[in-house]
Amino acid sequence: MKWPGFAMARAGAIVAGIVRWALPPRCPGCAEPVEADHRFCAQCWGQLRFLDDGGCARCGIPLGGDAVGEPWCGPCMARPPRHAGIYAAVAYGPIARELPIRLKHGGRIGVAETMAGPMARRLPPRAELLVPVPLHRWRLWRRGFNQAVLLGEGVARRTGVPMARG
Repeated sequence: MKWPGFAMARAGAIVAGIVRWALPPRCPGCAEPVEADHRFCAQCWGQLRFLDDGGCARCGIPLGGDAVGEPWCGPCMARPPRHAGIYAAVAYGPIARELPIRLKHGGRIGVAETMAGPMARRLPPRAELLVPVPLHRWRLWRRGFNQAVLLGEGVARRTGVPMARG
């Protein structure tokens, strides 16, 4: 006997509710329960410093004051980076350090979706293609996934910019 569509939907909603109760969404930074997936608790959110276009023209680090033109920070003036146009989405800190470690070495692949949000906001409007960095076959075999591909898929989904597939 086949269940009517509404009965299946209702059963699915009940199961989803039980799962949410038993396994509530957790903060990606500290694992405290939060209201929804890919959300940070107030304490971890306060430790994140999101970077925007108001920073160094080379590295993106925030600059104080009203800078004009394309200002550079002190470290970039002293030792210019080899590659221009590479931007960070979040300033380095305890939470920003922990998330990639959990993704790469902890197997927490859901963290890639969390990280893709800020990365998508920093993607230059002229971007035409996302190219994930290839992972050595032994690392791919050990890890079971390429974290750059997971991040790229999340950014591509949010921005509509296509991602190169190997």
